[in-house]
Amino acid sequence: MEESMATTTVLDGCLPEQWQRATTTLLLALLPVLFFILFAARGGRRRSWSRKPRLPPGPPRLPILGNLHQLGALPHQSLRDLARRHGPVMLLRLGSVPAVVVSSSSAAREVMKVHDADCCSRPDTAGSRRLSYEHKDVAFTPYSEYWREMRKLFVVELLSTRRVQATTYAREAEVEKLIRRLSSAEGEPVYLEDHIFGVMDGVIGTVALGNIYGTEHQFTHRKRKGGHFHFHDVLDEAVRAKASFNAEDYFPNAAGRLLDRLTGAAARREKVFRDLDAFFDVFIDQHLDPARATPENGPDLIDVMVGLMKQQEQDAAGSSPVSFTRDNIKGLLSVR
Repeated sequence: MEESMATTTVLDGCLPEQWQRATTTLLLALLPVLFFILFAARGGRRRSWSRKPRLPPGPPRLPILGNLHQLGALPHQSLRDLARRHGPVMLLRLGSVPAVVVSSSSAAREVMKVHDADCCSRPDTAGSRRLSYEHKDVAFTPYSEYWREMRKLFVVELLSTRRVQATTYAREAEVEKLIRRLSSAEGEPVYLEDHIFGVMDGVIGTVALGNIYGTEHQFTHRKRKGGHFHFHDVLDEAVRAKASFNAEDYFPNAAGRLLDRLTGAAARREKVFRDLDAFFDVFIDQHLDPARATPENGPDLIDVMVGLMKQQEQDAAGSSPVSFTRDNIKGLLSVR
């Protein structure tokens, strides 16, 4: 018993000394590893600094607004004045969104020819995103395989020589309407721009939507404040909604979305979307109706797109490089 107690006492006295010796040995062994890790981290940090993109110069900015306060009532003149001080290629912060402004022919040539594939996509805005059905159109969708396929569809079905020659009836009908409207003015002043754009809308709409385009009884919808509202009115509201100010465009976060809700911008955008969507549903349902008569002037754009949608639904293998649904048809129809 006394021998075991003596052994325990000896071990208790030796353990701290052995622990210190082992710890010292371990630290000495780890020192080279620690130095290597620190050196590698420092070198990696230097390499990351060297890989940091060299941004163009630009004016100083405020923490939240960025450079928005420097764009006055005439932004093109404000940008000209800023470019004179900071160069033909400068970086601005529109809220929290970076924007590169080019102000010389050589810089514009660099952007539009040399780096056109990198710069051809339009900015992502709340209005264009919602009203194009999450970028299912060809005007605001980013450059991608989908954009190339949809552009090909538009070129073949709207802009080809065959289609232009086949739609002579639409141009003649719209010009006759224009002549009747101008003749009925009886010497009163006429805002010619509205009439010219009306002819363009009529031709494109007839080619895209068929003979139903322009018929008042088919282009009116639900009651609004005691009266009907027309497809042209909804299209005009959609254009204004896409071009209007949205806080989310400059502050793409929860704060920007909250501001749009408080100012009513989000509610207006949703209202226009619902009205536009209701019209598109009517057009597509008419083209899906089995009892619909065969168009005497050939298939219109919706006929072609409905055919693509049906073909893809029947093709389980999915031979098409992009999906094509009802929302794709609506997104392409939203282009104006």
